[in-house]
Amino acid sequence: MTTRNRTNQFLRMREQALRYRRPFTTSSPAEEEDGDTERLLSGSNTSTHHAVSVSPIWMEMSEEVTSLIATIKEKTSQLGKAHARAMLVSFDDASNDEHAVEILTQEISRLFRKCEGLVKRLVKADGQSQGDADVKTRKNVQMSHALELQRLTTDFRKQQRRYLEECARRDGTGEAAAGTIAAIFDTAETTGSMVSGTPSLFTESQVLRAKQSEVFIEEREQEVESIARSVNDLAEMMRDLSTLVIDQGSILDRIDYNVEQVAEKVDAGLKELKKAEEHQKSSRMFICILFLVVACVLMLLVLVLKSII
Repeated sequence: MTTRNRTNQFLRMREQALRYRRPFTTSSPAEEEDGDTERLLSGSNTSTHHAVSVSPIWMEMSEEVTSLIATIKEKTSQLGKAHARAMLVSFDDASNDEHAVEILTQEISRLFRKCEGLVKRLVKADGQSQGDADVKTRKNVQMSHALELQRLTTDFRKQQRRYLEECARRDGTGEAAAGTIAAIFDTAETTGSMVSGTPSLFTESQVLRAKQSEVFIEEREQEVESIARSVNDLAEMMRDLSTLVIDQGSILDRIDYNVEQVAEKVDAGLKELKKAEEHQKSSRMFICILFLVVACVLMLLVLVLKSII
């Protein structure tokens, strides 16, 4: 029997209904009922109040994505149990279990597609001009939901592949069919519709093509991994270069500062030398030496003249 859990949707709708009420109120329940009655009677005020209290569209979409992810997790758990029941050896008709597996698979695939569409439209949900902070917040929320959705998609694909491989081994189709199923799931879309039930026998040419495609896919994965590693290396290199540029700028700033300091000190030293030279020229000792030299020259002239006379 297939059931649906609407708890998450009910909680989300209840939270949206609570937002319509006036915030920061401490009135009694009777006063709240009177206030609700007044708001119902005045349609214009109610619409204005609703327009102010309603949260942004992208927040509602984010909450819906969170609710869908929770539903996907629950459906995936139910699908795992359905796989276990379908793989049990039973003498009864197993078509009911296989039908339940097929319904759950289609439901999960539909939820994946819906969730993916909401995540893609999360950044430009309002269709209005947004600030940098708002856009950055939306992108962060979008990235968080995308990573969670990618992880769930990978787990779902692995779960489906294991189930079909077990079906192939149970029905005696051998390892070749299991390898073919693995190759098919490697090349399939992540959120596309998955094949359920017991697979039919494959021809040798189909098995060969599947193996060749598997080898080709492994080579492509290795190329993508090498490209990712090179991109990471380039990112590290760019970060190192930016750090080096910053360090070089600080070194150049220090060199400029030191050159300016040296120039100022040289100018100050030149001024001090000029002052010292002027002080030396105007000193008393220099005058005394000059007087003694002049006196010596005069005495020498007197001696020469006396010897001649």
